[in-house]
Amino acid sequence: MPTEHCPINEQTGDGVTCGRCWFPLKDGVCQRHGEVRDEVRFFKEHGHLTLENTMRRRKGLPLLGRLHSSHV
Repeated sequence: MPTEHCPINEQTGDGVTCGRCWFPLKDGVCQRHGEVRDEVRFFKEHGHLTLENTMRRRKGLPLLGRLHSSHV
């Protein structure tokens, strides 16, 4: 499935999913999310967006959302 736009399903700072990122891609790079080649590959193979926190985990970035005491 071809894509010209970022395949990230965005989340707010508190972790709530709020919809697809529609920034155009240039060589697998999104203005907002940076390099998303793995996520583009997943979208082409499966036709599904990648949750922003899944991408952030892959890149070693802090996850969005509140931490609960059981996760600290």
